[in-house]
Amino acid sequence: MAVSISVVIPYFQEDGQCLVRALESVAAQRGPFLKQVIVVDDGSPWAAEDVLAQGGVPVGLNVRLLRTTNAGVAAARNRGLDEVLTDCDYVAFLDSDDVWTEDHLARAVACLGRGYDVYCANLIRAGWRRDFFALYRQFRPEEHRPVPGCSDVYEVSGAVFDRILRNNFVGTSTVVFRWSKYSELRFEADLRVHEDWVFWLNLARSSDAFVVSAHVEARYGQGVNLYASAVGWDAPRAMEVAFCGVLLEKRIVSLFGLSAAQRAWVRRRLARRRLYCGMLLLRRLRQRQRLEAARRWLRRDPWLLVHLPISLLWLVRGRLAGRGAL
Repeated sequence: MAVSISVVIPYFQEDGQCLVRALESVAAQRGPFLKQVIVVDDGSPWAAEDVLAQGGVPVGLNVRLLRTTNAGVAAARNRGLDEVLTDCDYVAFLDSDDVWTEDHLARAVACLGRGYDVYCANLIRAGWRRDFFALYRQFRPEEHRPVPGCSDVYEVSGAVFDRILRNNFVGTSTVVFRWSKYSELRFEADLRVHEDWVFWLNLARSSDAFVVSAHVEARYGQGVNLYASAVGWDAPRAMEVAFCGVLLEKRIVSLFGLSAAQRAWVRRRLARRRLYCGMLLLRRLRQRQRLEAARRWLRRDPWLLVHLPISLLWLVRGRLAGRGAL
């Protein structure tokens, strides 16, 4: 009996051809799968309907297209999850500018069929010379037990929740999970960045049955990406993304029953995020930029004001060291 997989693809792009490539990579998956593809157009400037009309849907692919008012990638994925069939075996995520290798779903199903609940894999981004695991070392295969019969796949050792809390090694476009166990779970829709991190923590809170493939099974593209567009001191959305990091840590503390050690870890990371937010805010004040959004953020997290003197000290130190922070 064929395995049923629903693929959820949130879509907001200025170049619609990336969606065609993503769908082609789904159609190219090897294995006897019944694939339902749910594309959620999140108010994209290049409508998914036009893309599909021009590029066509790959043969044999069942695509359901939904269109929503722009509310961010978390809300779009949630809309897609709402449409997953109740008898679906597994759900897979794929962002619209990413593609899978041909064996991704086959490898995932082979492992999940052994009783595991969550599968994710290594990835590489356009422009990178090395893959994610080699570049950042957030997942180290040598620390985990190989899964017999699954080439280069490892069962995450220890408490998965604690590992993901400290280092998020999960790439969204590589995730496949057991739908019956997590059908009620949704993303934090008000988090425009890091929304996936909270989702993985929720998965791990319910199960330690995680496996990770060290194979590169997804290639990330260069489409519209809020996080990638915020790199650098003067990136237009750097403050927005930095503040989302503050919201992430506060959300983790409020949602999960953390141990004393875990709480201390998160609070240290929160302090660093507030420090960075303060540095960005002071830099923009010096450049006399309008900061209406910053006022909203200060109202949501008044502790940012407390960190401003420390942020100023770090900026001055950076300037004196010749790093040009100011």
